[in-house]
Amino acid sequence: MNQYATQFSVYQNPVLNTLQLVVQLPTKQKLTLQVRDMNGRVIIQQEQTGYTGRASLSVPVERLNKGTYLIQVKSESINTTKTFIKQ
Repeated sequence: MNQYATQFSVYQNPVLNTLQLVVQLPTKQKLTLQVRDMNGRVIIQQEQTGYTGRASLSVPVERLNKGTYLIQVKSESINTTKTFIKQ
């Protein structure tokens, strides 16, 4: 079994200014982060490169209106979406 299981967690939910993500990856990979509204429109997109193991990432969301949003993390070993609330 690989030392690093692919994992993705979101914290500070509900969030006010900055959404924190923790991603655990088995190999060096490029990550694509997308914040979508509940209609599926992409509001924020970021690409991050070169992560192996545990990576802590920040997504600024202070300009978003209050409401419920989706955060999607995609790489070669993960494609997961979670919900968060912007206060």
